[in-house]
Amino acid sequence: MNTIAKFFETREMLFEEIDERAISSAFLTDLPDGQEQAFNLFALFIEDEGDRYMRLTIVPFVDQPYDGYPSELYVAISRRNHDLPQLKFAFDDDNDLELAVDIPEVQLNQVEFDRALQLLVDYAGLNYSEIKALAEA
Repeated sequence: MNTIAKFFETREMLFEEIDERAISSAFLTDLPDGQEQAFNLFALFIEDEGDRYMRLTIVPFVDQPYDGYPSELYVAISRRNHDLPQLKFAFDDDNDLELAVDIPEVQLNQVEFDRALQLLVDYAGLNYSEIKALAEA
């Protein structure tokens, strides 16, 4: 986690090491209506079929409604996932909606970290209001 911590330090972002595998942080981004929105950000290493990745993920992207997400939300995020080459919406173990991007460990450096983080920030800002409205419908 020292490498990832250095990435956050270089960007002068506050963070907290949750354990030896994960870091917690947050960021603000502008929404299309000019308001700012805060997002929780987590960085952690994951493995998939023997390959290791560093995942940057916003959890929750929107709060889960008491009655669960409406079916329209599932359709909308499925369409978005089809069109997104790197970012993906997913549901975690608690069924919270997350937005994530993975960087292969072999490509992990400050430039790739910054690029992935900016991608998350920009996409979150552009899509938050619409996804939130669908989740609350």
